[in-house]
Amino acid sequence: MVAEFIRITHDDDAWHGRFFDFVAGIFSDGNFRPWAARGGWDADYEVLAFVEGEQILASVGRSRMNLIVRGRRVAGIQLGAVATDRAHRGQGLSRRLIERILGERQDSTQPILLFANPSVLDFYPRFGFQRLVQRRVMAGLAASPGGAPARPADLGRLEERQRLAQLCRHAAASGTLLSAHNYYFILLWHLSCRPLQGFWLDEQAAFVAVERRGDRLVIHECLAPRRFALDRGVPRLIAAPIREVEFGFDPAGWWETPAPASSEDGEALLFVQGDVPSGGDFRFPNLAQT
Repeated sequence: MVAEFIRITHDDDAWHGRFFDFVAGIFSDGNFRPWAARGGWDADYEVLAFVEGEQILASVGRSRMNLIVRGRRVAGIQLGAVATDRAHRGQGLSRRLIERILGERQDSTQPILLFANPSVLDFYPRFGFQRLVQRRVMAGLAASPGGAPARPADLGRLEERQRLAQLCRHAAASGTLLSAHNYYFILLWHLSCRPLQGFWLDEQAAFVAVERRGDRLVIHECLAPRRFALDRGVPRLIAAPIREVEFGFDPAGWWETPAPASSEDGEALLFVQGDVPSGGDFRFPNLAQT
């Protein structure tokens, strides 16, 4: 049987379960079901795939995104779920899907990005992608729990998800060199499928997503209509003392003291194409990554 090309969109329910099973069999974090059950798959996400009958052989997920590039909002694309069934590798299926996506762009300057794993570092440059090193941002902070604890977010409730979606539309974007804005459907995947904790800081109309790693607090996301001194709110986000903070976004304007320090991030392997910066000190938001 010859492989057939299809698109799986948000309303192609018959293919959703097959896609979820396909990615779960390849990626360790490939559980899409909780995200879809909460309405996360919308019109901005689609999957290009090759299939035989009802079996998916290869896939590439395409997310249409609002990117921030050099301070301007532009329409961009992010790729994810680039995968091929083990029995059908070496047949050029992923290559054909990526080439189709590149051919469907507005033009060759439209920004397109993806995050890769170390096993495929030589694959994406074949399509004109270049590796772009981003920064890992840390701050030493000895803090203990204090103040009124922040209210945990319950994203199992529709009204809480609606509030978060509304906040995403109006939140101040972090970073200006290369960042993103209003990526609720991607944010919801991380919050639904990863062991993260979400909190509301109601006084600032803010949402904060964190993860505890030993004595380090990783602040993956902070969304608010305007920047505020997030470091003052850290005691309300923790249940035990911490010694340092890591940021999953550009903390400029969010952090007063101590000053964050950045270093090269060798783990989040970012590849880009189109009209994007060739380098610089930036952090693409963790929870905007697919």
